[in-house]
Amino acid sequence: MLFFDQVELKRRLDCLSSRSRMAFALACAERLLPFYHAFSEVHANNRWSYLRSIANTSWDQLLNNVVIAKHEFLREYPSLAPNDDWPKSEFTLLDPLAENAVLALGLASECYFSEFGEPAVLAAEQAYEAVDYLAQNTECLDYRETGSEEAILKCDVVQDELKRQIDTLAMLEGTSERDVDYQSVIGLLREQAIGLEEKMKRAALSLVKAQ
Repeated sequence: MLFFDQVELKRRLDCLSSRSRMAFALACAERLLPFYHAFSEVHANNRWSYLRSIANTSWDQLLNNVVIAKHEFLREYPSLAPNDDWPKSEFTLLDPLAENAVLALGLASECYFSEFGEPAVLAAEQAYEAVDYLAQNTECLDYRETGSEEAILKCDVVQDELKRQIDTLAMLEGTSERDVDYQSVIGLLREQAIGLEEKMKRAALSLVKAQ
């Protein structure tokens, strides 16, 4: 069984380039974006297309090794997530997942400007928290009950995400920016993450039906 090991993850990410750390974090964020898409449909929120464009631009910049300038998104992304100021009557089970998605995408953007792996670790943690929350609510598990922590960790949705993080890290560790196939690795990570879109969105919308 896989566990989320923040210390080991940071140790390994610290050894990668800022570009590779951003690729890792962006892959984590990409897997969460369908949650925000579902959230935006339920709340008639019009920021989904903006987040989608930020993710697309970030992937394109990584693929083309373009110098990434700090942009408005880095300053405003925390305000795009649901927060305590929202009316409680409007809360849905999607709100925490939408917050995870926004924060992960923002942290991925921060990776390019950081000398260390901390933002990438935090992006991975957002992904882990999201699937942990999804497992709790789809399987009706409660951390306060004996044995529930292990049961949640064993859930396929949690183990699948942890496995994806490990595999992504291994792919990036196995190549460098000087390698001719580096861009292919980035492209594959993007393709794999986007390929989960419909599956993750369906999982998110199932929470709304159950609420």
